[in-house]
Amino acid sequence: MVTSCSECFWLGVSYEILVAVLVAIVLAIGAWFFGLIPSLPAQINPRKRFRLKMKIKQMVSKMSLSLQLKNSATKEQIRERFSSIITTSEFLDIELGRFPLEFTSKNTGTHYKVEVNEDIETSNKFLNLSANRPFDISIFGKIKKLQETIEEISEFTDNIRDLSKNKENITTIITVFTKKKDSFKNNNLSLESKENNSEITVQQKTIKIMNKGRSNLMENIQNAFYSWLEIML
Repeated sequence: MVTSCSECFWLGVSYEILVAVLVAIVLAIGAWFFGLIPSLPAQINPRKRFRLKMKIKQMVSKMSLSLQLKNSATKEQIRERFSSIITTSEFLDIELGRFPLEFTSKNTGTHYKVEVNEDIETSNKFLNLSANRPFDISIFGKIKKLQETIEEISEFTDNIRDLSKNKENITTIITVFTKKKDSFKNNNLSLESKENNSEITVQQKTIKIMNKGRSNLMENIQNAFYSWLEIML
């Protein structure tokens, strides 16, 4: 005689009871997971990422590097070193006629500007390189093309290493544009910290990272952004 599934038994347990137990287990796991979400770090917290998408319109990055040059270094030498790199198919919108030198990377889309300045009081020379949009932050908080830009900047500075004193400082600023005025959960909160060869300042609409050299640069930028995400959203 053929019986219906509801009348079948598996190890003495009816089909309905088995389904109910499985559903209860799934619900318990779901409740545990969603209860755990608030304690998850910002890097992997889906609630933080969703708030970022809902509340933040855009995040724009800028990076500037200051490298002390030897007093014997000349602008013409700097121009020649940069020309040897950027007059290739990897760059466009190239302006090498006079300082500031300007060019755009095809790989990252980053626009660079290079200047050579001299401190009148100390007679020290500095190469200043600025990068507009060195990386992007997606609507769900993924940092993109940062590693590629750091590699490009490293190529530039390594190519003039013999003309410099190996003293460089890199400042990165992320500007936050919100969809509404009351987008932040902490309106007056800010954060300052010193770690990994950097100084980090986190405010509502500005994230600033001052790095001595390129050591831990990518890690410090990521940590600063996720700290902002943690305390502001």
